[in-house]
Amino acid sequence: MHEYYVIVCKPKNANKRLNNWAAYLSPLYKLCDDKCDTLSKEEKAHVKKVYYLLQQIKDLDRNDIMHPETVLNDVEALKLFDVAKTAIMVMAEKLPDKLQVETT
Repeated sequence: MHEYYVIVCKPKNANKRLNNWAAYLSPLYKLCDDKCDTLSKEEKAHVKKVYYLLQQIKDLDRNDIMHPETVLNDVEALKLFDVAKTAIMVMAEKLPDKLQVETT
């Protein structure tokens, strides 16, 4: 997530890791705004896809499973894994070759 954020958002301090998912999602959301003209239509569509995948993981899954008493059953775990895998593959499309995740 951090590498994608650095490439897409181009922060001044690329080495600084942010504290939480919301800190990464907020600048991505701003890039999705129709008024934002720093990205092409295709780049904006890609950022929207990543933003909504990560937001879904954060809101519907990650926040809940951070509690030690929460246990996922096999189906729930597999669904979460698949959404996370999709988000990783979509983000990896924009990473330089040396950072890209093998998708084959």
